[in-house]
Amino acid sequence: MSEKKRELVALLMDFENLIIGLENNDPTNEKPFSVTALIEHLEEKHGSVVYRKAFADWGNATFRKYAPDLQKAGVEMQHVVRTGYNSKNAADMFMVLQAMDCVLTFAHITTYVIVTGDADFLPLISRLKATGKKVVGVGTEGTIANTLIRNCDEYVYCTPNGLRSHGGMLREKAWVVDVLRPLFEQDSTHTLESAEHALKEQDSEFLPEDFGALDLEDLLGSMPRFFSLAEQDGTCHVKWEAGRTSTRFQNADQSFETYMAATRWYVSDPLVRDRILGEIYELLKVEGTALIRDELRKKADPDGEATDKQWSGILFSMVYGGCLYERTDQGARRAGLREVSLFRGVTDLDTFQLRYYASLFHKAYSERNDLSPESCAALLYPDTPDTHVDFFARVLQSLALRH
Repeated sequence: MSEKKRELVALLMDFENLIIGLENNDPTNEKPFSVTALIEHLEEKHGSVVYRKAFADWGNATFRKYAPDLQKAGVEMQHVVRTGYNSKNAADMFMVLQAMDCVLTFAHITTYVIVTGDADFLPLISRLKATGKKVVGVGTEGTIANTLIRNCDEYVYCTPNGLRSHGGMLREKAWVVDVLRPLFEQDSTHTLESAEHALKEQDSEFLPEDFGALDLEDLLGSMPRFFSLAEQDGTCHVKWEAGRTSTRFQNADQSFETYMAATRWYVSDPLVRDRILGEIYELLKVEGTALIRDELRKKADPDGEATDKQWSGILFSMVYGGCLYERTDQGARRAGLREVSLFRGVTDLDTFQLRYYASLFHKAYSERNDLSPESCAALLYPDTPDTHVDFFARVLQSLALRH
């Protein structure tokens, strides 16, 4: 047996997060998850799984039907007591405490497998890595926070077709824009197949999943500042939307306000912006509520105070930042017809806003030396910046954890 396979592995599963995602993605399959297949995959790639624990409300029939499989696989089932269905933080707390207890008690375990798609576990992952442990993430394809993938050493996607692994660090989307730019300089519109051909000519192993996307349509649709998608005669066409500017902001002499206006679409009026953010949260805060994007816009912004670009920017930042989960498996070519719901793990408006603004400033965090709580507050709340400095200090702290 190789050195790699001698590693000892701890498996900790946020079982509810995993099963809800899997069954939503594959509703016709009564039991889409195989714990045996997961353990075999982990032992083949990483080593012996010597510690196995799953956290869920086992009184719920949705999860209880997996009990025989878990017991046969030697997985200990930790019951999570709930006072209400929305009180999901109980499972999170149990998992964090169990992981740290495991680190202290079983120092010889070198690899931790965290089964979840929830970005709330980022602090745990950072702490495990700080103690010298390798962290492998596992989650349902299409429901995983990009920041979670970025911070794991490796990530395993659970898909209807089985398990698929790739390195935890997502590739930068700027590469896609740089590769496709010459193609669109010749003609501003191309088919999706032409774009894929150009990308694979540059990198024969190109996969949209390496950029945190389900497919190429999803990848290009996540960059509305550069690409728009439309169906014509049964074929998906891609149009170049960007001004012919670089994907990286190069002029350090530009003001912070000019930089943000060039790289992000957002509502500048704080009263309008806060009202729209609050309305979106209120419309979706009840567990299981989902709306298509066009319907959400009509309800959250009935007077059309946000422009098309600003609305697109709001939704992009929310999906990328883990505020909203967007269903991309419904065959909706136009983004406005895709269904969105509150991302599992967002349980209050404060968390919702924190994730939105962290996503809004994500690019600036790695590119601007003048980013500070004060500069963020002055930009977004010019009339009352002092009262918002503490909030943006928390926003930048969350970005520091991600990076």
